[in-house]
Order: sequence, then C-alpha cells, then structure tokens
Amino acid sequence: MFPFRYVYYQVKDYEVKKNIINKSTYMFPFHLIVRDFFRFLCSKYGVRVFQLGGAKQVSRAGWSSDPEKFHRWKMGLTGQPLVDANMRELLLTGNTHCC
Repeated sequence: MFPFRYVYYQVKDYEVKKNIINKSTYMFPFHLIVRDFFRFLCSKYGVRVFQLGGAKQVSRAGWSSDPEKFHRWKMGLTGQPLVDANMRELLLTGNTHCC
C-alpha cells in the first residue's frame, strides 16, 4: 500500500505536468483522507462504531426502534431533504455521494 503522502505528491505532479487542476484531482486525495480517517476510527473503536451510541457509546434521547420510522428512513421519506435524497440515491444505485 502506498502512503498517502506519496499518492498526494503524485497527483500534484500530474496536475503540473498535464496542466490540469480539476475537481477529480482535488477529490482523489480528499477521499483518501476520509478513507484513512474511518480506517483509523474503526481500528481504534472496533465494532462500537456501528452500534447504537457510536464509538463513544453516547446515550441519545429520542432514539426510536419504531418499524414505521425505520421504513420511512430506508425509503427516503423522512421529510428531511438531505437525508431523503441520500437514502433514495442509496436505494436506487447502491452508492451515496457527499460531494
């Protein structure tokens, strides 16, 4: 596996040589940073990351196990535009985009 620093400088070198600076050459290193963040987070906290309460096991008032609310969330019908758009995209494509 290549260290992030190596990949970053390869992308920067590519931008200079090809005189191309665009969203893709910006986003590639950014996504590597995000990937590494979650790798290290999961390495530190293990399966707790995916449990109710999260990595730090914080209790949240208002969490619900109502099957109807869960179904609306899965279908992208919560009434929250950003949540709904992401859930519909996930449902239709199997992916979501943050940027």
